[in-house]
Amino acid sequence: MYLLCSGGSFRTRIDRHLVQDGTTSTAVHGSFVEEGDHDKAGMATSASAVGVGIELGDGKAMTLDGARVRDRMQLVDHAPCIAFTHNDLEFVDGGPDRRRWYFNQTMAMLDPLFMEQHRRYRRALRARNTLLRAQEMDQVPLYDPQLVAAGREITQQRGRLVEQISGVIEELFVAVAGIERVALRYRPSWSIDSDADQVTARLQEQRGHDRHMRTTTSGPHRDEFVLLLDRARFAVQGSTGQRRLASLILRVAQGRFFQQLTGRRPLLLLDDVLLELDAEKRARFVAHLPDAAQMFFTFLPDEAYPRYARDDTVTYRVTAGSFQREAP
Repeated sequence: MYLLCSGGSFRTRIDRHLVQDGTTSTAVHGSFVEEGDHDKAGMATSASAVGVGIELGDGKAMTLDGARVRDRMQLVDHAPCIAFTHNDLEFVDGGPDRRRWYFNQTMAMLDPLFMEQHRRYRRALRARNTLLRAQEMDQVPLYDPQLVAAGREITQQRGRLVEQISGVIEELFVAVAGIERVALRYRPSWSIDSDADQVTARLQEQRGHDRHMRTTTSGPHRDEFVLLLDRARFAVQGSTGQRRLASLILRVAQGRFFQQLTGRRPLLLLDDVLLELDAEKRARFVAHLPDAAQMFFTFLPDEAYPRYARDDTVTYRVTAGSFQREAP
């Protein structure tokens, strides 16, 4: 499901890892029905076809209604999807790159053009760092205007996002975890209020340090997003259970914020993430999930998954890659 919604996997960034050992290709196909596109009998009146194929040596091919998709952001915009996984704990316990990734993903769901801005920044950053590693210092300033233009826009967009989503996150911590002393802070490498000349001057001031380090040491790729508990970092202050719940709350906030701003309901994929929560926290978490077009849960066979079923829930048991529908 996630592959069809995003063009990539949440388990790996390397597409060839998705191809079964001993084979040279794989493909996934699915159809999506928009909400409201049903007749009175509940039958779909229209559907869009999505396909993702991976061929070792030839790369990846994505299609939407038979047309080739060149940018996977088309799939993200077509079927917004949020996956809750165990790796989300890295948003709390991991390095700053994982928190930047979370906020980049949130921005991309709200505005697909954000990723193009981010790509422009990354291209300029890679080129500048290549020159720094080669110590070709006379060429480094050539990429500063591109870096500044894209980087300032990213910084400002991140600042607006944190200002808007922080209230949602703080409310969810109270409702789901019973914690009232949580705060989210954005600590940009470049000041949000800096104009292009001020950022350019900052890069010039840093050039000697950049030369010594052989890399660009300031910019949005060095931004920090800090989750605080009692004014200390949540990763240090929070218990193991609180940190796990915090990672789930960040995903809930992502879905709720997306719905508030766009009016669209995302797909939710919950990959066996309830196991480590006690019964009370599970109930609170499920009760506060964002409104979704559909929800997909995975459970281990011995978990009490029937307690989460609703009247419209369909349950499948997966054995050796085959799916068998269980009786209601």
